[in-house]
Amino acid sequence: MYPQRELIDLALRKAELRREIAHHRADCVVAAGRVLKPLEWLDKVVVFFRKVSPLAWLAAVPLALAFKKKVAPRLNLWGLMLRLGPR
Repeated sequence: MYPQRELIDLALRKAELRREIAHHRADCVVAAGRVLKPLEWLDKVVVFFRKVSPLAWLAAVPLALAFKKKVAPRLNLWGLMLRLGPR
């Protein structure tokens, strides 16, 4: 059907394409690792705050009251805390 030389050329081109694809896949793995690094850090921060969450809410109330008294004495902070607090 095909002459032998064309089959050899096609086989060489196929091997070359496979090498290029493998190279591009390796580049994608490296790029994905770079992109996901901040997300890995963010995930660790979220896990940490989930562990500390009950204590953070206990500390947040006095801090919020001090903030309200100093910075915004007319701000309705109780309504904001009830809306944003744990449910």
